[in-house]
Amino acid sequence: MRVPYEVCFKPEHLDTPLLPTSADELIDAVDEMATSEDICLKYMYVLPREPNTSALFVGVSGTQGVGSLYYAGPVEARYSKGDRCCGQPVCYLDFGNPRYFPSDSMVPLDVLKAAVGSFYDTRGKRPDVIEWQEWSDEGADETDRSFLDPWGE
Repeated sequence: MRVPYEVCFKPEHLDTPLLPTSADELIDAVDEMATSEDICLKYMYVLPREPNTSALFVGVSGTQGVGSLYYAGPVEARYSKGDRCCGQPVCYLDFGNPRYFPSDSMVPLDVLKAAVGSFYDTRGKRPDVIEWQEWSDEGADETDRSFLDPWGE
């Protein structure tokens, strides 16, 4: 069986990415990231191993029980749209580098995991279990480090 995606969220994955063979294995990787106490392990790449397919980028705040998604397909790019809004762009650290998402991009982790599983099972179709939105991070201020805990907890 050809594994359609490689996954990276730890430094060692840069050389040896995870190769999930099922949606459940991909969701297990999200769970591992969500429960990690390392703030730099909160952003995941789910990259296609075949041409002309989609990628998914996953940010999580396990302590808050929420996360955000960025879907990058061959003809569209969209961010998750949730009910929770923190009033400023949400940021997850990608090996220490900020990755910004809309302030209303956060969805509950169980919903996020359902979307991640759907993405895997449909071989890269944009999951329909959540709402999506267009957004540009051009206005996000990379010098504002309050994104580390936008809820002040």
